[in-house]
This record gives sequence, C-alpha cells and structure tokens, in this order.
Amino acid sequence: MNKTYLKRLSILIIFSFCLLISASKIYAQNNHSLENINNPVILTDENTEYHLGLNLEIFEDRTRKLTIDDITSPEIEKKFIPNTQSIPNLGLKKSAIWVRFRVKNNSSSIEKWKLILADVRMGKIELYIPQDRKKEFIIKKTGRYLPFNTREYNYRYFIFNLPLNYQQEQTVYLRLTSNSIIIFPLIISSLDNFLISDQDSLIFFGWTTGISLIIFIYSLFLFISLKDPDYFYYSIFNFCFCATRVTKHGFYQQFLFPNLTNEFEIHILLVFLSLLSIIKFSHSFLAIKNSNRFLHKINLFLMIIIIVVVIMSYLFLQTYIIIINSILCIIAPAFVLINTIIRLKQGYTPARYFFLGLSIPLIIIIFIALTVIHANENNVLAAKSLEISLIVSICFFSFALGDKIKLIKKQKEKAQTEAISNAELNTKLIREQNVILEQKVAERTKELSIAKEKAEVANKAKSSFIANMSHELRTPLNAILGFSQIMMRSPILSKEDKENTTIINKSGNYLLTLINNILDLSKIEAGKMTLNAKTFDFYSFLNELEDLLHITAENKGLTLIFDHQDDVPQYIYTDETKLRQVLINLINNGIKFTSEGGVSVTVASKILPKNGEKKATNANIIFEVRDTGAGVAEAEMPKLFEAFSQTETGKNSQEGTGLGLPISRKFVQLMGGDITVKSKVGKGTTFRFQIQVNVANKTDVEIEQNPRHVIALKPHQPRYKILIVDDRPTNRLLLIKLLQPLGFELQEAENGKQAIEIWSEWQPHLIWMDMRMPVMDGYESTQIIKGTTKGNATAIIALTASVLEEEKSIILSAGCDDFVRKPFRESIIFETMKKHLGVEYIYAEETATQTPSELPNLQVEDLQVMPSEWLEELYDAAKALDDDLSLELIEQIPVEQSLLAEKLSNLVDDFQFKTIRQLIKSLKSG
Repeated sequence: MNKTYLKRLSILIIFSFCLLISASKIYAQNNHSLENINNPVILTDENTEYHLGLNLEIFEDRTRKLTIDDITSPEIEKKFIPNTQSIPNLGLKKSAIWVRFRVKNNSSSIEKWKLILADVRMGKIELYIPQDRKKEFIIKKTGRYLPFNTREYNYRYFIFNLPLNYQQEQTVYLRLTSNSIIIFPLIISSLDNFLISDQDSLIFFGWTTGISLIIFIYSLFLFISLKDPDYFYYSIFNFCFCATRVTKHGFYQQFLFPNLTNEFEIHILLVFLSLLSIIKFSHSFLAIKNSNRFLHKINLFLMIIIIVVVIMSYLFLQTYIIIINSILCIIAPAFVLINTIIRLKQGYTPARYFFLGLSIPLIIIIFIALTVIHANENNVLAAKSLEISLIVSICFFSFALGDKIKLIKKQKEKAQTEAISNAELNTKLIREQNVILEQKVAERTKELSIAKEKAEVANKAKSSFIANMSHELRTPLNAILGFSQIMMRSPILSKEDKENTTIINKSGNYLLTLINNILDLSKIEAGKMTLNAKTFDFYSFLNELEDLLHITAENKGLTLIFDHQDDVPQYIYTDETKLRQVLINLINNGIKFTSEGGVSVTVASKILPKNGEKKATNANIIFEVRDTGAGVAEAEMPKLFEAFSQTETGKNSQEGTGLGLPISRKFVQLMGGDITVKSKVGKGTTFRFQIQVNVANKTDVEIEQNPRHVIALKPHQPRYKILIVDDRPTNRLLLIKLLQPLGFELQEAENGKQAIEIWSEWQPHLIWMDMRMPVMDGYESTQIIKGTTKGNATAIIALTASVLEEEKSIILSAGCDDFVRKPFRESIIFETMKKHLGVEYIYAEETATQTPSELPNLQVEDLQVMPSEWLEELYDAAKALDDDLSLELIEQIPVEQSLLAEKLSNLVDDFQFKTIRQLIKSLKSG
C-alpha cells in the first residue's frame, strides 16, 4: 500500500464529510421553509400529514414541579419560546420540557387525527388535550419508562388520538422528560397515512438488519468450521449491531420486554458492546499483538477503559452516560482507523478493505455525536446514511476477511513450497548426517566396548586384589589373635609377657577392624553388601546405646541426651548391627569433635500405609544426631562422605581413617534411607537420616544364646577323629591347641592331596579344610571326597580368609558342609563341631552351682584376680563399645575363673559396657 493510495483515500474521506454537512444544511433549510414559525397548524382535508417542528413553543421547567395549571398561567405562558428547528433537539436535559402548539381543525373529520412522536427514546410523555370547558384537559401518559400497555396503539412510536373540535383553535400541551437525548419529531397525521409512510422505514430496517443477521450466522458458521477467532469476533460485532438496531427502533419493548419499566439505557449498553467488539475484531484481524506490542497494549487499555466507564456510568454517572457514549463512539473507531492505517503502511494488504469499511461510518458517527452534544441540528439524512454506511462497512469487513484468507492461503502455499524445498534439503542433510552419525556411533561403541572391557578387567583385578589381600591379611591375623588369646590364659606367663601379649592382641584386633571397614566399603561399592535383618527391642537398643556412650561423653564433660517420641514402635525388624554401627559412628564423631555442650539424639517415626498384600506395617524411623562442636565449613561438606577423606577438623583431631561416615551413609542407603548434614563452623553439626523398617511384635524377638566357654567333653562319647588341613603350620597348630586339650584325636595335612590319602585310610569324622593350598586346593579335594559313598559320612568344614559372598556359594557348591571365616573365635569352632557331629561339651558355667540367671552381680573384688594390663585393655574395649574384642578378652580368662568369665560375658551380651567401665574405674581408684 503506497503513500499515493493513502492520499487519495484521505481526499475521498474529506470530500464525503463536506458533502454530508452540505446535504444536512440543505435538508435543514428546506425544512425551515415548510412552515411559518409559531403559526397555528391548520388541518384540512387536502393534507393528511403535518410536521409540527416550526409550530412548536418550548418551555424548560428546571424544577420539574410545575403542573398543567402552572403552565397555563399567564405568567408562564409568556415564557414559552418558539422553536426554530424542524426536528427539535434539546440534547441532554434534566429538566421537564413543556411543549405547546396551536391547532385548528378545518377538516371534515374530528376523530381521524393522531398526534405521533416518532422517536422511541422519550422516557415519559404527558399529553394534555383541552376540552370544551376552559382549563380542563384530557390527560394521557405513556413513555419508554412506562409499561407498553399504557400506549393507545401497539406500535413502536408513541401515537395518541387527537380529538379536535371543528373550526376551533385549541392549544395542546406535552410534558417530556428523559435520561436520553430529548428529540421530539411531532407529527399530526391520520393513522392509515402514517402507517403507509412508515412502511419505507420498516422495509429499510428489515433489509439492513436482515443483511447483518445473515452475515452474523454465516460468520458464526465459519468460526465453528475454521476455528478462526476473526470470524468469532466479527460475528459478535454483527450480533451487537443487530441488537442495537432492534433497541434503537423500539422493537425490543414492543415485542420482547413490554413490561420493562426501569430507566436502564439498554441501547447505550449495546453501543458500548459494539465498540468493544469492533476493537477486539480489529485487534485480532489486524494481528496487532504480533505486529506492534505498543498498539497491543493501547488496545487492551482502551477496552479496559470502556468497561470501567460503562460500569461507572451506570452506577454513578447516568446523567452523563449519553455524552460519554458519544465521546467513546468517536474515540474507539478513530483509534481502530489509526491501527488500520499503521498496518497498511506496514504492507498488510487485507487492511485496505478494513480502512474503507471504517472511514465513511466514522465521519457520520462524528456528525451524529455532534448532534447529541447539541452542536448540530438532528438530521434524518445523517441517521439513514449511518445505517447504510454500517451495512456497507459490514460488507467491506467480509471482503477484508476474505482477503485475509487469500493472503493466508498464499502464505501457506509459499510456506508449503519452502517446506518441501527445506524438507528435500533436510532429507539430504539427514542422510549425510546419518552416515557421519553411524560412523561416530560405531567409533563410540567401540570405545565404550574397550572402556567396558578395561573396567571389567579393573573390577576383576580389584576383586582379586581384595580377595587375595583379605586372605593374606586374615590368615596371619588368625594366628596372631588365636595364639595371643591362648597365651593370655596361660598361668605360667610372667607379668611382662602378659602385657606384651595383650598389646599384640589389641593391635591385631585394631588391624582387623580397619581391614573389615575397607572390605565393607568394597562390598558396598560392588553392590554385594546385604542386610541381616532381625526383630529386636528398639527401646532396649536405644537404652543400651545411651549407657554405652554416656561414660565417654561424661569423661569429656559433655551431656548425652537420648529422646524418642511416644509413637516410635518398640519392636522393629531391620539390621540391628548396621544400625548400631551407624549410630555409634555419628555419636562418637559428635563426642570427638565437641569440647563444650553435648550431643543429643532424637528419634521419631512415621507409620506408612500398608502396600498391597503386605501384612506387616512399614514405618520410617527418623534419627537426628546434633552436637555443639567445631562444625564443618560449607566448602568441606562434600568431603564428609568421601572414603579416606577428612575435613580440617578431622585432620586436627589426628584420629580416624575417614571411613566411618562413608560406610554409615552406605548402610543407611541399604536400609532404604539417606543421611543429610547441616553444619556451621563454631556452632555444631546435625546429622539426620531415616530408615525403613517393619513394625513387629514382642513375640517375634529371637532369644539368642550367650556364647559359653568349653572346658571339656562330656563322658561316654565316641573318640572323635578330626583332620586339620592347611598349608600354614601356624593355622594347623592353632586348631591343635584348641582341640587337643579336650581329647579329640587329631591328624594334620599340608594340602588337599595329603588330606585325601589320610581320609581314605583313617576315615575322620570331620575335616577342617583350608580352601587355598598348593599341590591340590580344598575345592578339588572336597569334590573327590564327597564324590564317594564313604565321603558323605565325613563332615567337611571350610576354613577360609575370604570375605566375598560368592566365595561362600562356590565353597558350599563344591561339597563343603559348612563355612567358617578366619580369624575366628573358638566358640564358633566348638559350636560348628557340635552342629555337625553332635559333640556334647562341659561348659564353664556348669562347674558352678548356679545358673546364669542366678549368678550374683559382678563385684569390684571379682576383677582383682586379673592383671592390670588385661583390665586396661578390657576398659578400652568397653569404651569403644566393641563386643567382639571384649568377648575375645573374656576368653583369655583362665578356666579356674570361669564364673568371672560368665558374669562378664553376660554384661557384654546385654551391652552393659557402662557397668564394666565403672567397675574397672572403681578398682583403679580403690
């Protein structure tokens, strides 16, 4: 759209505006020459219709209180002013308007004449027709604010019977009030003549409204079919246009709401809705939102303003609603026209029809708006022109929508052409890229395969290394711990030798703990760590932990507080050992890194809903361990759960390997939860974790037998023959030292081949079989022995330093009857032999006259028989809450002190480490 075209359109619009004003003036002047101003109306048989505009006199009653008697008084009659307009337009008036005209009936009929007010907007009309007697009137009242049945004729205009005496001049009065514009085109005519003359107007109304209604239905159909919002807004505009015309011409009260009596200006409301719909339609059609964000915001702002003004006008400003409506009728279309011009300049071709559709109606709307504010005389020609121009506009809008569809179609075809071209290009590129991608995928797959193979080799090497290291470390540890236990029970050792032996045993146990931690971490990383769940008393578990750790905190001057909510279940099913290790690690860390204040442990629970067919109730147990210690810096938080890594606080303490927290976290994750930590340097640290457990009953708790010290075999038993097979003499000697004093018949072999030879000749009852040996290992020799009929009568127990779970499966599948890991406790050896041979022992407690439940409490004096080095080592084990080390130390107690060993074993089994520490401490202080 070039500038020349826009200039031509502008000239055409200006010319049309000037032509309309000129035509209006000519029409007005012609009407002025029809009658003489202020003359009486003379009714004759020759004329059938008289327009009373210039025959009227008008008086404005600002008080609205004057009656017909007041108006007919000489004082008021002098104040009537002759009207100079062919169709009187007084604009907006709050006053009551009194109108009078003189009429003389020179026709032959008295009853045929009708007074017609040909405007539907008048609110209230009071007609005063004089009677024969002076100052007596026939009064008729009707109007838009009164029910329709107050009218003498069922017609949209106000028609009154006007009985006039023959050749008698009479003065007729009307009182008019309205919230709308006061325009009163008064006509005296016969009814038939008026109805005939009004048919043209009705036909024109039906023709224009019908076109608009058809376009509304068609647009709505297109919207439903195409889902194009432009057609939806266009159909709304057409509907509002139809509704406005129906109300403007008075049909809504005649046919739809005859009893509507309020003063609600429904016509004005429909005009407002029409303005909103044309703005929204243009906004959508011209694609304002995507083309100009500033205009988009202005459009939205204008619509909001119209809505607010409408609401405010109807609520508070009804007097000015007509003026507001007139102003908006100028602003809204003008703004839409500006939008259209801007889009035309941007090259949006469908906007040209939109421009044509808006231009002419806008000129006429401005002209009519001026008449509303009383700046121009009311003009029938302008009103008719507006209706015609609006119909023409609707047609132009239809053309614009069609043009937009053509544009969209062209754009679509162009886009399809470009899409096909791009698709062909993309297909070519995709083929090329596929070739390159396939090559890269093949290369990457090969790299990943090589990396996977390397990782598998590394994992195998790692597993092999762990297995070998486990075997190589545990095997000598088995001898160190076993022989040190035997030596510590020997009564012939000197004091210095016992101290040295105790140091050896203690160091061996510490080394075993470190190895176990490394192996635990390795198992977790390999995904081979499993839970050993059982049912236990959770309350007792917490009390025991508090007793165990209380003395450690107390020795540092710290408080240790355990607190659990009442709804925490007492009996739970989970891995008690791993849970104890996690809590001990966290609480010991808190105590270790806290110098003032203390450590608190809180326990809460949350019962989970039952899932499916599970009968057990699940619960989340939530633990929180909080200390007031040194805290951890934010930057060092990630190090807390890294293996072999320590924070600055940990390094300063010069203690620990950095494995406690990583293992604890892995254990918690294995139990269905996770550990989180919050810390602030100088304020303390809080560890929080939760685990999933099954809620159990007291009857589900398993009663464990306390380990008992074997001192001899019961009489009247066979002489059991035991074969010990191990390539290391120290390991064979350790078993001989344990078994020989009890009366077992023993033989030994260095490898599997010797074991088979001895077994075939000697037929032992049980074989202790090491699995890794030269010449022939334990796997092959076991398979050979168990492959015979006689071999099934011999129990073969594997002795191995391996800690891998799959190793156990391999050993049992080779034919071994059981499995014992090195290093072992002597009680496990005896219990395993009892399980497979039915050996019966004499235990240390059986030499006493009392049962365990009847044993008297351990006294300080009972501990005096043990050396101070042994007592110091037992104190350290109790302080570290190490039940395994404590039981190993108890096994060093001489047989003569079996009662002491039984009492201490009971305390360890009940986790009464606090009692043990207090007794040893009392002995030292005494």
